[in-house]
Amino acid sequence: MRVALQIGVCFVLTLLLPACQIPEKAGNGIEVGMKKIQVRNLLGPADVRTTFVKQTESIWGPQEAWWDQVEMGVSLESWLYIYPQEGTLFIYFLGDSDSVSFMAFTPEGVVY
Repeated sequence: MRVALQIGVCFVLTLLLPACQIPEKAGNGIEVGMKKIQVRNLLGPADVRTTFVKQTESIWGPQEAWWDQVEMGVSLESWLYIYPQEGTLFIYFLGDSDSVSFMAFTPEGVVY
């Protein structure tokens, strides 16, 4: 019984973990540390650009992986690239940084 449960958990994780990763087509080679100009050259202009200040301790979604690394009150510039069949790629620039600080991908149809 216990072995069957472990196999079931491994199977579910195998299905869910790829959903959190950035698909090759959507990411198009974007990496943390890249300059804004490099991102624009690879992906073009962002579909949506916003700037906000961190005001909450926790967040739901793929940003959970790194949200606690951002200090309270710090501003983040967010560039969203929307891929209708795949999901939304979020690229974050911390403070006045010209380099990618964090990235997150929300697969199409996933609700947090």
